[in-house]
Amino acid sequence: MQAAAAEPEVQLREFASMLAIGIAEFEPEDLAPYSLAMKLAVSVCLRRCDLDLLESEVALGRLRRCLVEVSGLSWDEEPCPLPLPDRTQRILNICHYTQGLIVRAAARMGVTEAEAVEATMEAWDRLAAVRCGRTPLLAGR
Repeated sequence: MQAAAAEPEVQLREFASMLAIGIAEFEPEDLAPYSLAMKLAVSVCLRRCDLDLLESEVALGRLRRCLVEVSGLSWDEEPCPLPLPDRTQRILNICHYTQGLIVRAAARMGVTEAEAVEATMEAWDRLAAVRCGRTPLLAGR
């Protein structure tokens, strides 16, 4: 994670990608209230990407935006995760929501959850390029 440590935007992307890939593979028992799977997944991703909880909220917000946009889900019909006062619980709540969003996005797109995450991260890169004033290169040119 040396590259990520040098660039905050890289850290955010790496966190979002790593977490989304991990939770996309969750089984129903991993989402049960007694399961530690989500807590461990978030903790590992935070450590590996050297992020704090506030930064993880930023990354998860961007991930949500990209997932909804790339999948064609409707913003009007998509629920919003509840903002809880305790930041740790809020992040876990957002992650549970994000796992369900990945499943809904994949179903809408007719692809696997892993393919939906891959397409989402490509959309993240396009969004980052636009924000930085870079235009993605066209294939074949």
